[in-house]
Amino acid sequence: MPGRKSAVILTHGMGEQMPMATLRGFVEAVWVHNPDIDGRRPDDPPVLGNPVWWKPDTRNGSHELYRITTRSGGHRQGAEAPRIDFFEFYWADLTTSTTTAQLRDWFMSLLLRRPSQVPGDVIGIWLLLWAATIAAIGLVSLQGLAQILDWKLDSWVKVALWGFTALSAVFIAFAVAYFGDVAHYIRAKPANIQARREIRKRGLELLQTLSKSGEYDRIILVGHSLGSVIAYDLVRLLWAEEYAARTFAPAGKVADALAKLRKAGESLNANPDDPSLLDAYQTEQKGLFTSLREAHSDTRKRWLVSDLVTLGCPLTHAEFLIARNIEALQQDVEARRLPSAPPATEASGDYAYPVPDPTSAAMRLHHAAPFSLVRWTNIYDPARGALFGDVISGPVRGNFGAGIRDVAVRINGRVPLLGRIFTHTRYWDEDEGAARSLAALRQALKLDER
Repeated sequence: MPGRKSAVILTHGMGEQMPMATLRGFVEAVWVHNPDIDGRRPDDPPVLGNPVWWKPDTRNGSHELYRITTRSGGHRQGAEAPRIDFFEFYWADLTTSTTTAQLRDWFMSLLLRRPSQVPGDVIGIWLLLWAATIAAIGLVSLQGLAQILDWKLDSWVKVALWGFTALSAVFIAFAVAYFGDVAHYIRAKPANIQARREIRKRGLELLQTLSKSGEYDRIILVGHSLGSVIAYDLVRLLWAEEYAARTFAPAGKVADALAKLRKAGESLNANPDDPSLLDAYQTEQKGLFTSLREAHSDTRKRWLVSDLVTLGCPLTHAEFLIARNIEALQQDVEARRLPSAPPATEASGDYAYPVPDPTSAAMRLHHAAPFSLVRWTNIYDPARGALFGDVISGPVRGNFGAGIRDVAVRINGRVPLLGRIFTHTRYWDEDEGAARSLAALRQALKLDER
């Protein structure tokens, strides 16, 4: 159907982000300079790349934010390719009240674990943090004792203590600004509840507004860093609220597509390392998404989120960050508190249940089954030690199911070895070192798909 559109919503990561700064670079990488897109016309302005336009759009809840839009037919696959609207889900202003006490509380919650509760891929960092903490306590104690007992310290000791105090002040300021968002969002502590609620409320309002506008056939949700955790939460919360969107007739195209998906999910769970079975599962996810969307003639009752794309996702450490240990995380998945792919099943072995209404024979996909039709692609740069690669991210299939497409990429820099230091912020850089990451991102978005 010509004239239809897709929406891409980018959820930024931690740190003191400026409105539109993240989205600008993202759009330039995945659209403006994308060689697989030919969106220029002879009368376009003489600028490099495929043109885009910034338009005021208050649906994202701020006059600081814009919608970046393209024209339709900009893909090499054909003139019927959809027009794309890019939005930024901006939430950094909701975590500006982070305190050192909140950061300290989160930090200690990570340190005070038994070694058996610390995942092997972060045990080195955990031990390093313990060593730094013990050293800091030792230096502070030495300084205090020196003042109390009036010790005559050597000049080099005084310089070291002064330097430590200065570095501590700088580190605390940096940590509050950069990691304070994580402390504010990850844990459901009383001091964090307000910010968590406001972030989710704003994100859900944007998704609901776009879904019910009647303008879009498809919404792609993208999250980077902490934004990928927020994006995952938005998918599961929106899905749980949209009763009508996940309800369908017991016989027909949706029921047939669901049966095919369930069979593909069973095969994938039995052989999770077979890439062809993952391909088959995600193909059936697309089939269920399309049939469920078309089953609702009322556009206000359609489920439109087709894809979740995460980059630098901390959920690889979910058993460390959001649960006590791996057993507790698995219990949350099995209890359907945390959605997985393929979804947990009902007692009947299905992902759906009869609607509890004696006047209706309809079926409904259960509240923890968004990944029955939302394809999840997770892109990460494997870490080596604490410095090289992206230690914040990693594969998420082990925690959230074999139906997720984990894509490992290696991001390099111009300087050998040094270019591998902390690549967490380079997933859509437009240089040769990030070429694999950017190619994986462009493929995951599937912007030519209707």
